[in-house]
Amino acid sequence: MNLSKCLLAAALAAPCLSVCAQSVGGEFSTAIEVPAEGFVALAKGGLAIEAPAPEAEQIDALRAENAAPGAKALKVGLEQATREGATPLADSLSWQRLGDGRWAARLAVHSPGAEALRVALEPGALPAGSRLAVAADAAGQRGLVELDAMSLSAQLRQDSRLWTPVTSGDVQHIELVLPAGSDPKWVRLSVPAVSWLLVDPAGAYDAAKIGESGACEVDVRCVSNPTEAFNNTRRAVTRMLFQQGGSTFSCTGTLLNDTDTSTQIPWIYSAAHCFTQQSVANTLTTFWFYEATGCGTNRLDSGSRQVAGGGTVRYADESSDVLFYRLNNAPPTGSFYLGWDAATVQAGTDVVAVHHPAGDVMKVSIGGTTGIGPSNLAPGSFIKAGYTTGTTEGGSSGCGLLTSDGAQFFLRGGLLGGSASCNNTGALNNPGNTDDYSRFDLAFAQLRHFLFPTSAEPPSNINYTGAWSNPSQDGWGLVVIRGGTGAYGMYIYHYDQDRTPAWYLSSGTLSGTRFNADLFAFNGPWFGEAMFNPAQVTARDAGSLSVTFNSETQATISFTIDGRTVSTTLNKLVF
Repeated sequence: MNLSKCLLAAALAAPCLSVCAQSVGGEFSTAIEVPAEGFVALAKGGLAIEAPAPEAEQIDALRAENAAPGAKALKVGLEQATREGATPLADSLSWQRLGDGRWAARLAVHSPGAEALRVALEPGALPAGSRLAVAADAAGQRGLVELDAMSLSAQLRQDSRLWTPVTSGDVQHIELVLPAGSDPKWVRLSVPAVSWLLVDPAGAYDAAKIGESGACEVDVRCVSNPTEAFNNTRRAVTRMLFQQGGSTFSCTGTLLNDTDTSTQIPWIYSAAHCFTQQSVANTLTTFWFYEATGCGTNRLDSGSRQVAGGGTVRYADESSDVLFYRLNNAPPTGSFYLGWDAATVQAGTDVVAVHHPAGDVMKVSIGGTTGIGPSNLAPGSFIKAGYTTGTTEGGSSGCGLLTSDGAQFFLRGGLLGGSASCNNTGALNNPGNTDDYSRFDLAFAQLRHFLFPTSAEPPSNINYTGAWSNPSQDGWGLVVIRGGTGAYGMYIYHYDQDRTPAWYLSSGTLSGTRFNADLFAFNGPWFGEAMFNPAQVTARDAGSLSVTFNSETQATISFTIDGRTVSTTLNKLVF
């Protein structure tokens, strides 16, 4: 099916709404891909690990859940425990000493009938500088994906369980490489589970798994004479796979640009109903340029790239369905950081959505907005939109609602869900042809620190040093300290999910009366130990903090820690 040039031109002719609002255009990624090293061990198979396939009833229940109307996250796999479970495999691994002093060992994990696999690893005492590679074959030729030492250690700092990237077929070959000078006997690796996937992202083993979306969906490769703006937009869209509640899910995200031209930070805008917790973000693997080879081929283009390593949640709010996170690893060469516009979208605006319905290759839907209002899926305010061409399905969740100024596209929101389907598409006045999108214009106040980080506003000359708390929420609060240079250090003292006391540190400068910076969590040896070892102190990037001082004695605070966002008002304590 070809999409006529006039339909795309209509989307490109949408009025520019950026004049009176903060906005930014897009730019190409400057990242340079490092060539993969590949498998380095001599062994062709390695230790064999088995996990059973799900029962037929489980698979049927999964498909029924995906077919239900509502929010459009897509369940694409089920976690299955391995026969070995959490038992450490150190004594079973066959380690090989490489010529450069490194050590390497192989695993072959099998779960019968899976279209694709990813594997849960619990490395335990894994030495710094280790490397992980996975592939669909023992030679490391098909679907090779690597996690280098930096990204591997960053992910393990946040979670003791590591989910491998996705490979095609029902066997995944895993190679673990330890740095020179390490001793393999201290490695405590276990393989407790696999994710048994119903859909093969590579599409090379069962082409029918590519093309499962509805017949009305329009492949991006079927757009006639696509504009440069449309091609750039395709390069900003990613298919997200992640683990949650014993299942694997698929959603869509959009890579966003910021106003800092000196750096490129891979910010992703998506939907909070996909996930909000940092523990889930740790399991992320993303697919880029996930497109067909051509119009109607139902075959995946060889240019598709998988980027593993998870992400870091920066803001997540279920009421507005906004998820905003940072990828731990850069997107591939050729990706595009899309622009955004923080103005309110008006009814009657032409819009475009680029997404992965049913976990399929990239599709495009064209339509218009019909207004702003409540949703029956979340309590916030949402943009209402319908489609004249195409629709959305499970897996489209989080995809960007896009408008154009005639030269480029801008993100205005992300897909929550609705009643839109192939049965309802084609007329904006059809009440069944409706989807709800989050409002970027409302979320921008929380995202401004990340996407609009520079400001010429001079800092307030008031010294806000002191202890701040909410009288109705005794037991936690904020400590503010201004240094001699005018910069601030801020400490949140609170409790973690186990009700254990926890504290977080942030530092930076004010922009006017506003403070925005990252939050860090620390861990270290018990104070009662005979000798304090500073080498055991670790820090991790736990989230972000935003404080607005409304007066010398009152402040509004919003912070996100491990995917949970809290907003409240604090008063300065008087002693």
